[in-house]
Amino acid sequence: MLIAASCLGVLQTLLHSVYAKRGDYAIQRLIGLSPNGLMKLILTQVLSFVLYGLTVGIFLGLLLTRMMAFIDVDAPMVYDFFTLGITSVVFLLATFVVFTLQGYWISRQKLANEIVDM
Repeated sequence: MLIAASCLGVLQTLLHSVYAKRGDYAIQRLIGLSPNGLMKLILTQVLSFVLYGLTVGIFLGLLLTRMMAFIDVDAPMVYDFFTLGITSVVFLLATFVVFTLQGYWISRQKLANEIVDM
């Protein structure tokens, strides 16, 4: 439950961040960025953030788990890579789907309305 809540929190924060940058995206569209290019830009920014977070989080989690194993040397240490992989893939897919939809929605807005709402 904590993992799902954390993923939803990250997605919500990123959604808000992308939505708040609508004015920047409108300016980029004015200077020639196509709607599909805008979708790719949004996906690139968001997926790079999520991949960085997953990579650092997995590394630190494995490192801290290993450090905790030094407390009780005789205890077996087992990493559940299957659950870790499934969780990461589901989070990446959810991110891809959500921000593809948001990118599509933002890129199809009328440019005049976006400029006025800045």
